Parts: sequence; C-alpha cells; structure tokens
Amino acid sequence: MQYITERGAYSDAKIMAGYLKRMGISVALYPGNSKLPFLLKKGKPDMVINLVDSFKGNEFLASAVLGVLEMLEIPYTGAGLLGQSLNYNKFLIKKIFIQNGIPVPNYQLFNTSREPINSTLRFPLITKLNEIHGSVEITDDSVVESEGDLRKRLKYLIGTYQQSVLVEEYIVGTEVTAVLLEGFKKKVYLGEIVINDESDGKYKFKKFEYVI
Repeated sequence: MQYITERGAYSDAKIMAGYLKRMGISVALYPGNSKLPFLLKKGKPDMVINLVDSFKGNEFLASAVLGVLEMLEIPYTGAGLLGQSLNYNKFLIKKIFIQNGIPVPNYQLFNTSREPINSTLRFPLITKLNEIHGSVEITDDSVVESEGDLRKRLKYLIGTYQQSVLVEEYIVGTEVTAVLLEGFKKKVYLGEIVINDESDGKYKFKKFEYVI
C-alpha cells in the first residue's frame, strides 16, 4: 500500500515544478532511487525540495535520501535527517511530545491483537499503523466503539502489514496543520484542514484517498 503514496510523489513534484517555473526558477526532477547520488553530482542543484517519504515501499529508507544530501552538502527542505527518522514511528513521537510537556490523547501500542487493553483508554478509539503515514488505512473502520471491533481491526492491520498499531482516544475537534519556515527568522504558519467527508460514517476526519 505504501507504494501507492510513493507513486503519487511524482505527480506532486510535477505540480510544484510548474509553480516554480512560473516564478522564473530553473527546475529539474530527480527520482528518489539508487540513481539519485549520481544525478545530484551531475546536476549540482542549488537546493532540493524533498518530496520523498518512502523508498521501495519502506518509509525508513527515505532518510537515506537526506543522508545523501547531507554528504553532498546540498541544502534541502523539510525535516532534517534525525527529525525525519523519528517521524516514522508514531509511538516514539508521542513519547517525545510527553517528555517536552506537549499533551497527547491517551494511547497504547499493540504488537498483537490479543494484548490486554490499558484501563485508562476510553472509547471511541482510533487505530493507526505505527510506521506508515499518508493516511494509509485511515477509513471509517479506523474508529471503533467496542473491544470486539478493536480486536477485529487490530487483527486485520497487524496481519496485513506485519507491524504494530497505535491506538489512541478519538478526539472530535478542528484539525490543524503547522508549517515551519526557517530563514533569517523562523515563521510558523497554521492552516485548518477542511474535511469534505460525504460518507455515511458517524465520525468525520481526513481519510485515505486512492485515485487511479
């Protein structure tokens, strides 16, 4: 499934390239694969806008792209090598948030579908793959209201993707995304994610969309 979101990066890159060209900026598209180091050495770009979030379906390998950019001393956008590496583990990120005084919903990491449920968790709960992003498997079935439904969802996710699942209390509210721009002065921009959910589901949130 992660190959689907990986494939979408190329169309995103073409759209962004169009905007940059209209601004008078020279643009070249580089694939995030094993040929990248040689292409970068040959092209010698002034800066790389990094849109790679997985390589061969593996999100952890995306950090290798940043390693190449660091070694070639090419400036790039997005999180740094450490930040991006940490970002591929939702459970670890929550631990870091808590250590820095940032509140998060009550949560639990499940490695099997039979583990006891933490008594502090309150339904409804939302289930998320711990190491895959891009809203993969975020559907109407992601929010569960009973232990039976939770066990069923865990069995499906763990059995299908062979990885742990993060379960957290579902919170109804406004979804906001934050963008940090670093330059002479750091600037943070906040934007609301408008949910145009026309499904019959009880809970409205941003779901995975696969368009062929």
